[in-house]
Amino acid sequence: PGAGEFCLATEPVMRREGLAKSTPENVHLTAGQTDLEASLDQLMAQASRLKRVSLVVGWFGDDVRMGHCRIRPGV
Repeated sequence: PGAGEFCLATEPVMRREGLAKSTPENVHLTAGQTDLEASLDQLMAQASRLKRVSLVVGWFGDDVRMGHCRIRPGV
């Protein structure tokens, strides 16, 4: 997964659409698997001897003035 509010979640996150419909926010590749789980499975299939991975998390600032800028994770 590249970026998104729930891209690193290990449990499916559902968005309600009306009273009777819901859509998964982080299940797009394989039925029942989160995007993160599916990505890690694909990575292990291609690099089975892999021991470590690095997660890249986007951080954002809300002002260009250093004294006023708040830096925090975001999407």
